[in-house]
This record gives sequence, C-alpha cells and structure tokens, in this order.
Amino acid sequence: MANTTQGIDNKAANEAWIKFHSKGTATRQAARLLHVGLQEYLDIFSRKYLGDDGYSEACKLVLGSNGEGKTHLLYCLRELALRKGHLVAMVEAKSVGAAMSPFIFGQELMKRLETPSALNEEYNDENPLIHLLREAVEKKKAEITSAGLDPEELISEWADGMRTKNLLPQELATSLSDGLMAAARSNIEGMLSAVGVMTFENVKLTKDQQQVGGASLLKSIVKIPRLLGYRPLVLLIDEAELAIEKAGSAKRRAFLTFMRFVNDHMASGDGDSAVVVIACTDDFWPNQFAEYAALKGRLSDPGYDALETRYQLSLKALVNKNKVWVRETFRGREDDYLALGEGLLQIGCLVLPALDVAIQKENVRLMARIASSRAVTAWVKRPFVKAIAMTVQDQVDNGEQFVLSEADAKAQFDLAHDQVISDGEE
Repeated sequence: MANTTQGIDNKAANEAWIKFHSKGTATRQAARLLHVGLQEYLDIFSRKYLGDDGYSEACKLVLGSNGEGKTHLLYCLRELALRKGHLVAMVEAKSVGAAMSPFIFGQELMKRLETPSALNEEYNDENPLIHLLREAVEKKKAEITSAGLDPEELISEWADGMRTKNLLPQELATSLSDGLMAAARSNIEGMLSAVGVMTFENVKLTKDQQQVGGASLLKSIVKIPRLLGYRPLVLLIDEAELAIEKAGSAKRRAFLTFMRFVNDHMASGDGDSAVVVIACTDDFWPNQFAEYAALKGRLSDPGYDALETRYQLSLKALVNKNKVWVRETFRGREDDYLALGEGLLQIGCLVLPALDVAIQKENVRLMARIASSRAVTAWVKRPFVKAIAMTVQDQVDNGEQFVLSEADAKAQFDLAHDQVISDGEE
C-alpha cells in the first residue's frame, strides 16, 4: 500500500489517532495525508487554477452530502496552494461573518492569511499577519540581495511605497507600509499596532458603509499577494450553508447574494483576482444549480469510472460551467473504504508499534464491506474510522490481535455508529 505517513511525526500521529478513536474524524495534518481517489482531481485543479499557468474563472463550488469529503478536499487544496507559493485563507463561513457583512468578512479574512511556511507547524502559534509581514520582508531582502543591491537601503523605500498603492480603505495602504517598516526593524510593538489598523479593530461603520467599505476591502485583499511577492490568493470557504440563518427560499437568495458579492469583488478574473472555492451541502442548492442533481445521477451510471470521462461530462452537463467547480467527492465504494482504512493503519503503526498489519487489514476489509453497503454520510464514514481505531487499540492493549467475525465486526461498527451519532447530537 502507498505510504501515507510521509510528512507526519510521532506527535502528530498520536494526536490524529486520539481523534480517530474518539470522534471518527481527522486532525488537519492527518486529513491531508488520507487521500482517497483525490490526486487526479488535485492535479486537474492545480493545472487549471494554480501556479504560473493558472487563472481564475470566478467562484468554484464543491458540492456533496455530509461526510462525502468536502472539508477534506479543502484541506488538500490548501496544502497544494501553499506548496505552489500562494497566499491562502481557509475559513468556515459562519465563523467569519460571511453572510453578515462584507466588511466583517474582509476583516476576518485579513486575520487568516497564510503564507507557504504555514506548512511548517512551528509557526502555528504566531499571529498570521505578523508572520506575513516578517516573511514578506525576508523575501524582498533576498530578492534585492540576489540582484546585487543593498537590502538595508532599499527595503525601507519598498515598504514606504505601499502608501501609494490603490488599497482601500486608505488605512490599509498606510498600515501595510507601517507594518513592513516595523518588520524590517524587528519592532514587535510596531507590527502589532499596524496589524490592529490593517484589521480595522476600532472601526465602526453603518450597514450601508459596511457594504461599500466591504467591497473596497475585498478588492484590496486580492491585491496584497502580488504586492508582497506571492502568487494569487486562494480562498477556501467551508460549510457555506451555515453562514445564513434564514430558511427556505430566503436562505437560498441570501446565499446567491453572498456568492455574487464574493465573485464580483474577489474572483472576477479582471486584474488581480482570487481563486475562490466554496463548499456546501448539495441538498441546499437554488434552482440555478438544479442541473447538478441530474449530473450526480449520471455519474453513478456504468461507464463513467474514468476521471477524464467524468470531468468532461461535468463540463457538458453544467450550464454555468465556468463558475462551478464540481468535486464529485468520496463515493463510498468498498475500495474507497479500503484505501481509507489502510491509511489509518499506517498512522496507527506510528502510535502502536505492536500493530499487526496483516491481521488488521482483514478487519479493515470487513468494516469496508459493512460501510460500503450503506449510503455515504458523515454517519458512515466517521463510524468506519472510529471502529477501525477502536478495534486496533483494544486488541493491541489486550495483547491479542485476531480477525473479527462478521457478526463482531458489525457489532463494533454499530457501537461506533451509535457513539458518533450521540457525540454529534450533544
């Protein structure tokens, strides 16, 4: 089986295993390693939207039911974008005021801008904007030095030049300049003061002012990566359906308004633009996206297993194809669960050296057969993960590893299912 454990140390493996065992979910670091049928999708996404040849086509939508793998996909896209040199902001829609106010949304995005070094876990505890200022200065110094020039003389001129950039509200340009100046001098207090202004901590706006100011702020945020020497912003918005508290058609209208606002001001493709990916459950869609339901049915037909065939069918079936990125997520086949289970065992081996891989792979096969016989939801994938972790942990702790009977495997799966459901309802 392919090696899942590259890039995860024993501490991270232990944290992941505890979460597998208790919740049936993965930590961020483990989730990005547990690819199941994703790599080709990631390759297509990378080729179309990231790197030197990538471009923005407006918002892309990730559609899927609970547990199909939308959040997992966003984690994978985050890592992919960071490795290619993009700035990234990955957010949950509700926690950043996505549908409350475009200005609040912009404020929260500013606080969550990640640089490529975010993949280095040692920076996790540092304020992301402080880290961005520091890293941007170091990048510029290296660029100036490689040109045979004196960085000490030119870095201040570069930082001061930010005041003249077309960033609105105007405080954003001046505070960005102040923050870079402070970073060049290693002035912590100066950086903290600049970050407070950059995120508009003390600004109070009326509702109308927030609409206008929000539009300006979102347009300006997508300019920042280029000004600081990074590739374009990749904005990943998860659980978009939870951003809007209204119900029914009012909720769908509010969602469309939010999506159009983000599309027009961040992902329009005119000049600086962001690559925006919005994930949402597929039972929420407004009528404009009704064709997705028909597409999903066709993808279940025989003859559409090849990725390129599925991808081309998606392009033909979706009327709004330039604005919708369809990720046909975790399909819930026995092979999918087998691949997921084998990844879990590899991480388990780092935590439990006595784990007998041959025996536990047989238990994975039993659990995969049980899980694949049911519709894919969060209440199947999570119990599958939890049941594997529980089985392995119990057998290793008891000093006796063996292949479960069909009845015992089903009982273990049902126990995990009940515990996951109970945990989700608390």
